[in-house]
Amino acid sequence: MSAVTVARADTDTADPAGVGPGGSPSLPEHRRWERVHGLAIHTRCWPGPTGAQRTPAVVLHGLGVASRMCQPVAGRLARDRPVWAPDWAGFGHSEPPSRDLDIDGHADLLADWMGTIGVPAAVLVGVSLGSQVAAALAERYPARCARLVLGSPTVQADRRTWRQQVPRWQLEQATQSGRMRAIQLGDYARCGPRRALRTFAFALADRIEDRLPQVDAPVLTCWGTRDPLITRGWVEELAARAPDGRLAVLPGAVHALSHEHPLAFARVIEHFVDSRPAREQPADRRPPRRGAA
Repeated sequence: MSAVTVARADTDTADPAGVGPGGSPSLPEHRRWERVHGLAIHTRCWPGPTGAQRTPAVVLHGLGVASRMCQPVAGRLARDRPVWAPDWAGFGHSEPPSRDLDIDGHADLLADWMGTIGVPAAVLVGVSLGSQVAAALAERYPARCARLVLGSPTVQADRRTWRQQVPRWQLEQATQSGRMRAIQLGDYARCGPRRALRTFAFALADRIEDRLPQVDAPVLTCWGTRDPLITRGWVEELAARAPDGRLAVLPGAVHALSHEHPLAFARVIEHFVDSRPAREQPADRRPPRRGAA
């Protein structure tokens, strides 16, 4: 495992007017719906430059929110590759399932969604709880994962109780920009408190650290030094558990890397992808489900 430290991220924020961080223009996004498992799944997508041949990226949002939190980093990554940011079933503008899905359930649906949109394999980028879904997808469907990026990966092993999480989430709220808080309020209202709480209960029961030894793809774990939810020791442990893992430390960055620090987050992703050669895709193995739905 190796560590990568990037330039400070304190002023690296998304521009709400549609201009990318650092003054670079954001690429236009498209919105589309696909029917998967009988549900209409909403996706924001960026086609990338004309003729782009690089492996697409799939960016997965965190708990309660939806793909809007991924727009800043997705637009940056789309400078040289197609990027897809779906809303999970029951979140954002995607239809809800008949029962709430656990982590494996979301991974199974997203694996089939990738087949529906014609993306056989991608750089999977998870943010917060999205890291847990991305890791489950990479473990259960190795052929779908070219590389795995875990941004602010939850839930830390020694903090898996409601009593431990609630005060830390309150601290995390204080680190958010006004725009991020507005996105969160709107998205939480759309999914509803019952689904958000039920999904978080599934996240507390999930053991991401047990998945990573089974992930064949190169893995990058990313941590911001102002993240109150997880520690550096936790992301170091995750990187060490992966057969091919490395760590990126973002000084000054908070938990919501994809929205609050898109430039720094995109830089470490791009460096990681460019420094790891392409590999032959293994067959999917779809191991038994790790949690009850």
